[in-house]
Amino acid sequence: MRKFICGLFCTILFSFGMVLLAKGQSNDAISPRKKALIMEMVDLVGTRKYIELMVDAVRDKLKQQDPVYGDMIVEEFSNYLSYDSMAAIILPIYAKHYSEEDLQGIIAFYKSPVGKKMLGEMPAILKESIEVNKARAELLEEKVTHRIQELQEKKQEESEQPADSSDSTPPTIVEGAENSALPHI
Repeated sequence: MRKFICGLFCTILFSFGMVLLAKGQSNDAISPRKKALIMEMVDLVGTRKYIELMVDAVRDKLKQQDPVYGDMIVEEFSNYLSYDSMAAIILPIYAKHYSEEDLQGIIAFYKSPVGKKMLGEMPAILKESIEVNKARAELLEEKVTHRIQELQEKKQEESEQPADSSDSTPPTIVEGAENSALPHI
């Protein structure tokens, strides 16, 4: 358990260090207007809510795995697991992929009736998709496990059968020549 937490701690520390290094280099190059458009789009699609849910899940998982150290780690890394720090991380990613014109179009779509409907239905669609895929994954796991067992049993049976010397050596031309026009040597 402690190895897991230490590994997680190191991974988080390294990841956020690299991200913060990259953030410092790229956020300055993004215009204030583009930053505002990105943040508006992010807020429209509910990213804040999803980030907060994800952070809460990470916190709960850490606390559940080790109540003593989990609380300490959560407290120590709460600034890294905040919406603001996550938003700062995604800002350069969105800026790289979308122009200001793209962002304006995306925002207009999400503010439209069909865009609002899409955003409203997306949680249910995602939940149903996850449930269906979970059921499919369980079925696939069952089939794969069954097939592996079959193959293991077949291999075991083959290894238990004694080798038949007459079947193991290939026929020679002489052996197959009894009924042919070739002379026996």
